[in-house]
Amino acid sequence: METRRQQVSDTAGPCTEQAAPPERSVSPVDGGAAADVAARAHWVPLWFGPALLLASGGVYLLEQVLGEDWLHDAIEVGLGVSGNAGVRLVLAAVASLGDGYLAAVVVAAVLVWSRSANRRQTILLAVLAASAVAPVIKALIDRTRPYGGGHSWPSGHVTTVCTLALPLVGASRRGEGTLVGASRGRDAALLAIVLAVGAARVLGLHHWPSDVVGGAGLAAVMVALLQRLPPVLPPALTSRRLGEVTLWSVFAFELWRMGQDWPGRECVLTTAVLAFVLMAMLVGPAARSLAASPAGAPR
Repeated sequence: METRRQQVSDTAGPCTEQAAPPERSVSPVDGGAAADVAARAHWVPLWFGPALLLASGGVYLLEQVLGEDWLHDAIEVGLGVSGNAGVRLVLAAVASLGDGYLAAVVVAAVLVWSRSANRRQTILLAVLAASAVAPVIKALIDRTRPYGGGHSWPSGHVTTVCTLALPLVGASRRGEGTLVGASRGRDAALLAIVLAVGAARVLGLHHWPSDVVGGAGLAAVMVALLQRLPPVLPPALTSRRLGEVTLWSVFAFELWRMGQDWPGRECVLTTAVLAFVLMAMLVGPAARSLAASPAGAPR
């Protein structure tokens, strides 16, 4: 009887061990099918961009009814922005979130962290497309800005920040590597950044409201089309190593630039963002390793 129990125990042991397969570590940038499927669930609808462009046209017609001076009167007289140096500084800082220079930092960070090959390709091509297409449209339309300059429609800052934000919608969902945690709050933060940049450009009298809506529409059209594009870029152009090299190179340049003209107010924001991203890049893997280790295991 004892021998039979021993045989049952010996037989059950291996079966029990085989029932729980070993966990497979997944690289945050493996470009697996699961991450691409998760990203596809949050693609920008094809109708969204054209709808925003039509809305921009509607806002433009309303602006023509109100006249040329309504925005200047509302901001300068009603809010007194021009007479407040602090407000102007804040508006300039917020608007810099849509600068192409900072966009390079965000793209590099996505190359480092995102698991989705589609998302990495989309955000890289979208930023390049925005940099090439928006200036051409600006020159062709050549609309006068509220303060009197030209090349107003569409807003280049809003186009850039939207090409960064739209591909990242849903990136904090389960199964996708992210810059910052997993929550719907990050999607709301992306929307808040887009609205803040648009408001800063309008309040600073650099753009009409229709320019801002048009920039968002142009970005949505480009992102929606690029998300549906098959893989066309060599893996080296969307690799983690390229993102890391870009981040460290830009960080070194920013430190040098700040040293040349301290306090370098115009580059403080970029340097702060870079410092946060690089710290997350260094600390993130160790934190994930500690969180994944079983309770009671030596750390």
